[in-house]
Amino acid sequence: MNVKRLSAMRRGTATVALMVVGLLLISGCAGQTPQPSPGEHPTPTSAIPPTPSPSPPPSPTPEPTPTPAFPVWASTPYPPPSEPLGPENVDQAALLARWGKGRIQEIAWSPQGDLLAVVSPLGCFLYDAETLEEVRFLTGSPFEEAILGPFVSVAFSPDGRQVAVGQTFAPYTLIWDVETGEMASVVPDSAFSLAFSPDGRLLAMGQEFNPEVRVWDVEAQEVTVLSSGVVDSTGDVKSVAFSPDGRLLAAGMSDGTVAVWDVATRALLFTRAHTDLVTGVAFSPDGRFLASGSWDSTVQIWDPETGALRRTLSLDDWAWSVAFAPDGRLFVGKFEGTVEVWDPETGQRLATLQHEPEGHINKVHSLAVSPDGQRLASSTEGSLQIWDTATGERLHTLEGHVSPIAAMDLSADGRTLALGTAADTVLVWDAADGTPLHTLRGLTHDAEAVAISPDGQLVAASSEGGDLLLWDVETEEVLYVLKPAEEWALNVVDGLAFSPDGETLVSLASLDRQVKFWDPQTGGLVRTLEAPDEAMALALSPDGRLLAVGDSYGNVVVWDLEADKRLYTLPLDEETHQSVYNLSFSPDGQLLAANVGVDVKMVDVGTGETLYTLEMEGYPPVTFSPDGQLLLVPTGEGLEIWATETGEPLVTLEPALVEWSGAEFSPDGRAVFLSAWDGVVRVFGLPPRGD
Repeated sequence: MNVKRLSAMRRGTATVALMVVGLLLISGCAGQTPQPSPGEHPTPTSAIPPTPSPSPPPSPTPEPTPTPAFPVWASTPYPPPSEPLGPENVDQAALLARWGKGRIQEIAWSPQGDLLAVVSPLGCFLYDAETLEEVRFLTGSPFEEAILGPFVSVAFSPDGRQVAVGQTFAPYTLIWDVETGEMASVVPDSAFSLAFSPDGRLLAMGQEFNPEVRVWDVEAQEVTVLSSGVVDSTGDVKSVAFSPDGRLLAAGMSDGTVAVWDVATRALLFTRAHTDLVTGVAFSPDGRFLASGSWDSTVQIWDPETGALRRTLSLDDWAWSVAFAPDGRLFVGKFEGTVEVWDPETGQRLATLQHEPEGHINKVHSLAVSPDGQRLASSTEGSLQIWDTATGERLHTLEGHVSPIAAMDLSADGRTLALGTAADTVLVWDAADGTPLHTLRGLTHDAEAVAISPDGQLVAASSEGGDLLLWDVETEEVLYVLKPAEEWALNVVDGLAFSPDGETLVSLASLDRQVKFWDPQTGGLVRTLEAPDEAMALALSPDGRLLAVGDSYGNVVVWDLEADKRLYTLPLDEETHQSVYNLSFSPDGQLLAANVGVDVKMVDVGTGETLYTLEMEGYPPVTFSPDGQLLLVPTGEGLEIWATETGEPLVTLEPALVEWSGAEFSPDGRAVFLSAWDGVVRVFGLPPRGD
């Protein structure tokens, strides 16, 4: 199944509408404890000059807290629902499982070097820096009816006793006690980026859609607003950093501005500019340099006292993160999955670390260096690697976090989930407990659409690079490249579906003006149908007889495949001509739900009549329950469930503010699987009796 999203939304860097579960408002709870695993390629990439530096004594390690009975984490079977969902009981549905710890937003190393903080939209995970075992999961809200998440930023206090975690939509930042896991204080402002001053008295907060920096006085409990002079009120403060002596505060903006303030006077000292978005700023340990990384494929080295440009480090790709080691070496995370090591004094590149396999594009968007300089943590949205900075050897890989999930499909037998990610991979999971089974590689870009054969043995997926591949799931081998990648990736395959008998794969590319029918056994093209201009959604009826295709102008075309004829064209939006993003047939094939613009229209397939319209927000995936009585529409308000016959709302389940990418009922109607761009799969159903 494919869930269409606007191009700008797909490629945006800001976290948009991601959310944590709302079953329990928790001050601190423990989740899954992943086991550390070695990196795939533990051989040194190149030598990096060692960093002799004493290691501070470790702080007390927090004791793990118990895992709640449910919702369960991955690799744990969810409690079996007591009965199928229906109009009479759907209001009792609850979250049974939450698989995946969410996309990695930011990482931070504790000042003592014993803990790694990893923030995902769900909350803050604290890991033992040596073993990568989870020791605590911090999430929750200070208010009973409050917005939770998405959590996006993290910073340890200089003494390591507290950790600040920022959110984008909630109007507050939470500070947690590391040892107890209790909420220590609440800062009344959101924070897209965070930094403590070296003395721990101030907390700088950069915000989303706001070019100002807010400084929280920890003792006085007051906020001071620092103006950057940026006129664009929609800009983001992507990164903030204090100088080592605490005198200066720097910020990097989405419009390319680098701003520096005098902390004592709060005066703006100077602004400088890149030609594109600034992703990170960092001071050198001796305070002589201020580094700023940018999408303009440079890292600028500034004199933080005068604003003079000392040096430009030219890259062959976008810079996504910057971090200094204690000895002054500069680490730069790049878009194509590498980390480069530079000497900012000479401008010499010292080494390159291959975070992702070559050809596997996944931006390294966060870096953290251990206090002794001996280890580097680098993260993409779906993986975290620990490196030996002296040898370039990969030491550990953290498991459990997943890149944004762009598309999802459930096999007809309900046993297997296929998840297309924004890391050019397709993940195959066991639908019983969320256990990862296979990783399918070969796409040239972020996944766009995914389909799994009825028997679960084949998976087809397309990417934003324009390619379409077919895999054997068990061997993880690419069987056929049905459509190669394109240089400009304009003709993306937006729609994919296997026929009910598994003998045909149907694909739709927006600029082809053709629906293509493939033989998955041979990879051969066996049939084509002329499609409307800019078609972007397709659906097959459960018996495989009817095909519906939606275009960018609000039209849906329906074919009878057995009779080989076009039945009719439905102009579902004649006034504003909004795009048809998603289509779904009812189990009996008599109804067609169409996501047109931000609305969902219910169409009688026999007559072409629109029976009713549901006014929604966003571009939700739509799906019917196996008996056809329920219509599932995940939106920004939550998981909305409607009565199919009347179009009346039955219940809205949390979590809200999640950007969903897929929705599927289990074949027996007892469970609902939902994937989202926060890197989590959630399973809903009726709780076991007695819970």
